[in-house]
Amino acid sequence: MSSPTVAAFRIAASGAAADAARNAQPVLLEPVMTLEADVHVEAADDVRRNIESRRGKVERQIGRGDSQIIRARVPLAQMFGYAGDFRSRTRGRGKFKIWLGSYEPVPTDDSGDGSRDSLVRAPLKPSPPLRHTSVALIEIT
Repeated sequence: MSSPTVAAFRIAASGAAADAARNAQPVLLEPVMTLEADVHVEAADDVRRNIESRRGKVERQIGRGDSQIIRARVPLAQMFGYAGDFRSRTRGRGKFKIWLGSYEPVPTDDSGDGSRDSLVRAPLKPSPPLRHTSVALIEIT
């Protein structure tokens, strides 16, 4: 009778980890940013619609003189290119800050093609080691 090899232990551990992950029903999370925009009252509706078109949820909108403060939560994946859009919608007169708010489950795709749903059910693959990153507070004026 031969003794177990290192390769046999690795294969057994890999299979056990894959089974455990499938049974745990993993959820794919995405970073959701908190956005606070200070815009002139004329541009507030346009900025609000743009935030909502990016899967953003406006939490509150407060009037302050001739400006509006809009606070919203928007997925990071939808924020790329936002600075340019914001600048053009406010004609350069607005400013915004953005910071990491939380991590939330990625919504399932209701279009029926299963593209997002397939991400959650994708087979497990080894991922690269995690790198420590920092999120900077960005303010555009």
